[in-house]
Amino acid sequence: MFSKVCRSIWFKHQLKVLLTVTSKYLKQWGVVVFGVFFGGAAAADPLFDFTLFSPPEVSQRRLQEPEVSWLVKPNASSFCQQAQPKDGFVSRPEGCVYWQLQASRCTIVTTGQTTHSLLGHLFVHCLQAR
Repeated sequence: MFSKVCRSIWFKHQLKVLLTVTSKYLKQWGVVVFGVFFGGAAAADPLFDFTLFSPPEVSQRRLQEPEVSWLVKPNASSFCQQAQPKDGFVSRPEGCVYWQLQASRCTIVTTGQTTHSLLGHLFVHCLQAR
């Protein structure tokens, strides 16, 4: 009888130690693993930007309701630099946007691999014309 009680107490103690250690390391390594697989990818790749934002207020827009075109070019940045006519442009490695103020027109140019995030960022630059 005494032996069974001792074994039961010892087993419960070992189980508690195991769960405590497992929980501790799971929390530590779980955060590391999550950060490597999810946080690192978003931080390293500018195409993955999931931050929330509000579109610019109407008073902050230089182009109120522009006509927007989207082109896909393998050399998007150099295309925007050479495009004419234009009043300005913003370029990123994966794409660019240029605009014409008088015509209230923007052209977004991306490479074949793009994201909604990049299109959104370029569209905001279009609205602000900067």
